[in-house]
Amino acid sequence: MTPRPLPRLAATLLACTCLLSLASPSRAQTALDVQRATRTTFRVDGALRDWSAVPMQRFGDGDDASFEVALAHDDQGLYVAARVRDERMIRTRRPGALEDVLVLTVATPGDGGLEAMEFWLYAGEEGSSAAVALMAAPGERARRPARGVRILESAVPGGYELEAFVPFALIPNPGRISAMRAALRLVDVDVATSPTVEATISSAGAPDAAAATLPEIRTSAGPSAALAAFRRDQGLAGAPVHFDLWGDVAEDEREERVLIIGGSLVVVGEGYREGRGYDFERLGVRATDDVQRARLEDVTGDGKAEIILRLRERDRTGIRANWVVLGTRGAGIEEMFNALVFERTRQGIVRGQVQLRRQRRGAALIDVSSGGVEGVDPATYRASVGGEDELPVMLPWGPLLRRTFQWTGGTFSEVASEPNPQARAATVPATAGASSASRPVATTPEPAVTPPRTLSDDDVLARVRADRGVPASVGARFRTRADVTEGREPEQLVALGGAVVVYGPGFQGGQGYFYFEATSNEADLLALQTADLTGDGKHEIVITFRQNLGEFQRDILLVLQFAGTNIQPLLRVEVARYHGDAERIVNDVQLRTRGRSTTLTIAPGEARGWDASTWPFSGFANDGVAPLLLPWQDEARRYRASERALVSP
Repeated sequence: MTPRPLPRLAATLLACTCLLSLASPSRAQTALDVQRATRTTFRVDGALRDWSAVPMQRFGDGDDASFEVALAHDDQGLYVAARVRDERMIRTRRPGALEDVLVLTVATPGDGGLEAMEFWLYAGEEGSSAAVALMAAPGERARRPARGVRILESAVPGGYELEAFVPFALIPNPGRISAMRAALRLVDVDVATSPTVEATISSAGAPDAAAATLPEIRTSAGPSAALAAFRRDQGLAGAPVHFDLWGDVAEDEREERVLIIGGSLVVVGEGYREGRGYDFERLGVRATDDVQRARLEDVTGDGKAEIILRLRERDRTGIRANWVVLGTRGAGIEEMFNALVFERTRQGIVRGQVQLRRQRRGAALIDVSSGGVEGVDPATYRASVGGEDELPVMLPWGPLLRRTFQWTGGTFSEVASEPNPQARAATVPATAGASSASRPVATTPEPAVTPPRTLSDDDVLARVRADRGVPASVGARFRTRADVTEGREPEQLVALGGAVVVYGPGFQGGQGYFYFEATSNEADLLALQTADLTGDGKHEIVITFRQNLGEFQRDILLVLQFAGTNIQPLLRVEVARYHGDAERIVNDVQLRTRGRSTTLTIAPGEARGWDASTWPFSGFANDGVAPLLLPWQDEARRYRASERALVSP
């Protein structure tokens, strides 16, 4: 199998997140802002002059038991600057739990879960005690000196200022700081003779908040900012993380972070895209839990891990699952290997097995075999048609018991196979079965004994409704005729639900149809047209459909071209974006025909509610969809055919 760019490949998006410092109630959980600095930005001297340009976050109210804090980091460690309001400081020469202290809690992801550490930062008192830093895991009573921490304080009216530097060497998993969770709490003790904790003010709300409930830090740059930009731009701000994996998948030796969020896979890292961008891929699943498994493992033997997923697809005809290997090999995310491992239809269940065998040297071996069947046999099994590079499921009656694949430098090649002594008769011809919306397929009915008659419109649509489970209440729309594929006789095109159906006397001998699901929602399929955009005498199919991005929506223009009985996209371009009724940009799309050929031109059009200063997106994540033209910066673009694509000079 040759690696191929995924059809929704995401290129780099440079992220820049502005951090806002807001006053917060003492019980509200607040993410801590962490600025990026250099080793010369801050000097730990107890005074906060170096921090004058950095916004501080405030916790607590009044003249007693409240504080303001700012955080920053460089390549060596974490800086803390705090301004504490405290009517009376209680300190001893041997610091303990019952005296004034500022406690920094940090937690970073380890291979077995979050690993946390607390740093107890005691301000000194002139003439009686020095500033001290202790450390311990949360809940541990025995605290040890935090060697390497620099800490100084200075008295100010109504309290004190404290400055500290915590080296990353003391923080668990220092290479994963971009995913660090953190909180600060102020412990206030006001009576020296009978010391008790009078108040605890925490950025995490509850003083004893568990590490898993702490919010992740917010940074102005780096992987954390890139991830925040991805969430914002894709409408996934509140979506939970389904998988959170760490490993060296690309570029330098630093680890990347690979996450599954809301049905999308995103890759960020300190060394990935210069630490400022991300790649992402929509996985084509209906729900997040359709990503059933995810792990990182070096399959190719090059020292870089690949992303291994098990993806489930569901539609009206059944359920399929695929074992997929993805890689980040310079041009974004590529699909490198794809094997069908599960099918459930009305007839029964077919299971496949994939086993990864590591070698002492070089690439691993991938063994693909049958996992058994239920309710089907060679006479009743109908194989579904998958994607172009999908390996079909292995069958217990097939010619081979096992097929073995290995990376050979540019592709996964079959390096061994084992014949099946129990091989039996061939299976029933394939149908479209449970193929997904992202895998357009051609469906051909079984040939009759006598020469078949050409299917009528009603016959074809009845066949489609039966195969795809489309109810009779869903009517046909956008009927048109054009020569889009084989032969000279024009084909019939019609929209049925959110899909486009192509058929005709010259297509598959009048016995088949082509089905492409652009969207799962009928109302989101906005237009279906045809035009000869390449000048080859055949029309291309031009579809406009709407896609929801959380609180935003966008319209996509998709141009498809037949190549034999297969189809390939020539262009995907965003032509409109909406935010309710008040804000929208709609490009002006024109198809101009001269003679037999047509030219596609897209102009920026008009904006309503948005301008250069209020446009909320930091950039466009190119997930295989060309960006929307913005009226305040872009000019009209005219597209021409070039090497199986429509391009704009």
